[in-house]
Amino acid sequence: MIPLAHTNYGQWIASDLANELELTKKQTFVKVAATTADILVVLMTLWTRANDIPCDRETRVAFHARILLASMGGFRRGTLDKLKYSQIKMHLSRPGKKTVENMSVFGDLTLYYNKQQTDKICTSQDDVIEIGLKNTNDPLVDLVRIVAAQAIKDGAFDPPYHSWEDLEKPRDAEYAELHWKKEMLDREIFALSHETERALWYRTLLVAGYREPMRLYSIRVGAGARLDKSFTSAQRNYVLSNSSRVFEEYYQPRNFNGDLVQVAFGEHARGNDELFKHLESFQKREDISELRVEYARLKETARLEKRAKHEEGKSETKDKSEADKEAARVLSHISKTIANLCASTLKGSRAEFFERVDREEGDKGKFKRDLQTLHVNPQKPRHIAAGNAAVKIGQILRGDIVRGDTFSKALLSFLQSTFRLSRMQMHY
Repeated sequence: MIPLAHTNYGQWIASDLANELELTKKQTFVKVAATTADILVVLMTLWTRANDIPCDRETRVAFHARILLASMGGFRRGTLDKLKYSQIKMHLSRPGKKTVENMSVFGDLTLYYNKQQTDKICTSQDDVIEIGLKNTNDPLVDLVRIVAAQAIKDGAFDPPYHSWEDLEKPRDAEYAELHWKKEMLDREIFALSHETERALWYRTLLVAGYREPMRLYSIRVGAGARLDKSFTSAQRNYVLSNSSRVFEEYYQPRNFNGDLVQVAFGEHARGNDELFKHLESFQKREDISELRVEYARLKETARLEKRAKHEEGKSETKDKSEADKEAARVLSHISKTIANLCASTLKGSRAEFFERVDREEGDKGKFKRDLQTLHVNPQKPRHIAAGNAAVKIGQILRGDIVRGDTFSKALLSFLQSTFRLSRMQMHY
């Protein structure tokens, strides 16, 4: 019961209640920053290991786009929620004077910040930001092509375009502005719930071999660090939509990435600088490509399935509506139980694996990767066709030289469920 003397509930919880229940007053997680290398690993894993990260086609593309946006500006998820076509402008431009050259697609994106005061007269425009989108040499981070492919698939352009060739075909004009159909303006382009985004993030980190999962918030922390190095404090605060005090207090990861030894001792501390820079990524991940990231065999599965059939048989004697509710309840319970057992078993297997890696590599300098075993997946495989097609996209992205138009055409075909990997695409 809250004492009447306390008018500040927060103070009472932090003092009396915390002491009484022996609650910790410290944060229970390690604040880390997702680096550029981390983001690239996540995005590449999302495609190359797609069969281990099951989801439908549009969800995979939406997750990719959301991670790119969050990494670029550290934008909060609330800012990226319900991103509509009306917030995006697309245009075409030709790099040269020749009318036979294909056009290149560019874009402008308007984002409206969340966590804004609404009961005041605005004296600035810091609640909204406009950013440009351009083609990149690495298609993995080419957001404008992802936007265009999704728009073609949705039939959002007015007049409509049905293929990538149709969109970038040569034109007489050096510049052309593209338009959306009126009925598409209020439609979300990358619909993704917070629950699905969080689940995909942690699943991808697990498949990528991260020892400890980073929170989604680490993307914002990492973006803040990059913005701080590249822009003025005012520009950094504008993009992050917070103050210098907030940035300095809440956006500093525990793992300080500066070389304090070098700063302290200068020329006396030179050596292994490049290795030191890469050390953090070595500590975060372990190559587990040969360790199948599947669910372990669970004896409990057979018992649960038997129980489900038994409950289904019992429900036949009940009223139909009651039977449907009971069946749904039982199936939901079974699904959650299996998921919890899978997660628990997998956590134990990974802990054992990493412990053995550290012990054997530290002792002998070499680890015999003989832990690969085949297990029965207690849950039915999902999105098999979409997963196989996504893996083929990953094969393209892993190429030494990846042409942007090759990726664009493949991504559009992936969204349209017509993707086939040709020998030419495999070459690139």
